[in-house]
Amino acid sequence: MSGAGLDYEGAIRGSKDNPRIKLTEPERVAHVAAQAGVPLATARVAAFLNALVLGYVDSRIAYEARAVPPPRALDPATDAWADHRNGGDGWEGNEHDELLKRPVGRPPNEPLIYVYDLLAAWWNDLPPPEGQKRRKVWRPEFERIEQQTVAVEGTTGELFLYVAKSLDPLYTAENCNAVTNFIKDRSRSPEGKARRHEKRKRQGRNKPPSA
Repeated sequence: MSGAGLDYEGAIRGSKDNPRIKLTEPERVAHVAAQAGVPLATARVAAFLNALVLGYVDSRIAYEARAVPPPRALDPATDAWADHRNGGDGWEGNEHDELLKRPVGRPPNEPLIYVYDLLAAWWNDLPPPEGQKRRKVWRPEFERIEQQTVAVEGTTGELFLYVAKSLDPLYTAENCNAVTNFIKDRSRSPEGKARRHEKRKRQGRNKPPSA
């Protein structure tokens, strides 16, 4: 299917009777507030989650619109997703071949990386839970079991997975684990990345990290 007539936002959000994104439903807001240790701040948590959903949808549209490039016959001026395909600047007819290019390997899951970063900034700015002097740092962790399945560990890992699945039920612990690995690699120094690359090369695992 070409990328011309797709309703990306409709597919991402789902229908009114069968919504795909359920993160802002009252019971889910309450669950997030409880996991974050601020069970009485549901109004503020709801406002944050509404903003998160808006940013996620925009990021997901861009991600999907780039994955399904426009047909050659499409006039850029009539492409409803033009700005999402090219970093907000639209595209010209002579840029079509550039839009058709696929990155080497699996591209990072930019929408889920966006969610991770926003949750991290929000979490780390929250007050400590009642009865505690300080809040645990945002550090979702996942454990691979027998090199096949991925299990979530700790409160922040559980929250990250819960939010992800409330945005898209198809997200899994595997997706969230891939994002955390991407974030770890992103924060490494060039020297650290070079050492990691050499180690992976010796182990025969020299594929680029992806989310």
